[in-house]
Amino acid sequence: MPLRFGRRCAIFATWKAALKKCLPPRTLNWLAENRNRRVLPFLKDPGLAPFSPESRPWGVNLIGFITGENGLGESCRILAACLRTADIPLAIEPCKHPGLPNRETGWEEYIHPDGPYGVNLIHVNPPQLPLYFSPDSKPLLDGRYNIGFWLWETEVFPDRWKNRFGMFHEIWTPSEFISRSVRQKTALPVTTIPYAISAPTDDRFDRRYFGLPTGVFLFLVTGDGLSALDRKNPLGAVEAFCRAFSPEDESVGLILKLANIDRLLRAQIAAKLTGYPHIFWMEKPLAKIEVNSLIGCCDAFVSLHHAEGFGLVIAESMSLGVPVIATNWSANTEFTDDSCACPVDYCLVTLKRDIGPYRKGSRWAEPDVGQATAYMKRLRDDPVYYAEIAENGRQSIARTNSPEIVAAHIRKRLDEIYDAYRV
Repeated sequence: MPLRFGRRCAIFATWKAALKKCLPPRTLNWLAENRNRRVLPFLKDPGLAPFSPESRPWGVNLIGFITGENGLGESCRILAACLRTADIPLAIEPCKHPGLPNRETGWEEYIHPDGPYGVNLIHVNPPQLPLYFSPDSKPLLDGRYNIGFWLWETEVFPDRWKNRFGMFHEIWTPSEFISRSVRQKTALPVTTIPYAISAPTDDRFDRRYFGLPTGVFLFLVTGDGLSALDRKNPLGAVEAFCRAFSPEDESVGLILKLANIDRLLRAQIAAKLTGYPHIFWMEKPLAKIEVNSLIGCCDAFVSLHHAEGFGLVIAESMSLGVPVIATNWSANTEFTDDSCACPVDYCLVTLKRDIGPYRKGSRWAEPDVGQATAYMKRLRDDPVYYAEIAENGRQSIARTNSPEIVAAHIRKRLDEIYDAYRV
């Protein structure tokens, strides 16, 4: 069962931390990909029994990081909430992510390690599959319809993961941007199931609670060093802020919610912001409702990302009526345009070195910092434009990404699957 391989993952994380000091990233990646020779052949050709819809009750076994305090954990919980909204019978098999807090609660009543239902929805990305699945997982996979829910952020799905399709009947992703990249590498059905956006807030978590000033126009930038912070490009947002406003302008401020940030990047950001009076660093973990409330406290959200697989915080900000300034490339363009957001022009650049999981030769966007600067000024200075973007953004997300709409998509696709396999 997958939980067993979480322990193997934790062991690997321990010695990887030691090796990281003496081995280059590419070598570490190679070790991660090849440490278990027994697992990779199974992932490529597991020899599973065919899906038999009559052999198990209709419903979904969700396998993923349901307790994780990271993006994958939040993504898994969004799927769980959609399944519950759709009244689809649900069982959850938790995976534990090594080296990350696993303290999110609220789904305990659904934990069921034996996978009682006919569909497995496996929310584990390709690089982590060898950590959680092996020939010992075969009883959990046999006779079920196995769906992988995958995330990726550039336009080309990596060839090195083509051997991970073998245990799946189809792949789901939260955006057409990802789905297009996956379809290039497989003949399996690839279905886009967008995230349902629900961002409840609590009035107790106001500006005073966070130590933020009233009467100051606040921009928010977020990111996590454990999730490819380079891709989020917080330095670009900081540069745009510095071009837009001088240190003498006390009417504006910048919130930097950047977790697990390395010292060099922190020093670079701090140097650019020297002399600015309203700069607020938030590096400690917050509960999800605190994060939502923090977004709601701000006047604008800025994401000058290089690439997004969906753009969850962008969508959550829009749903709360907070205008967003966002790079006009990758998955977020499926719900952001100039009627409901501030889309920033870009040029595509080719990576000259490996950056995290993104290999040399890949492409991503370099946003136009000058245009982002102009948007910052306009949102601060033009209340009519601000109100229009805020309201249009809120309505746009409500029309396309409400929990009820996404739940209906999921139920429809599951019904199609069962109808296709019933005799």
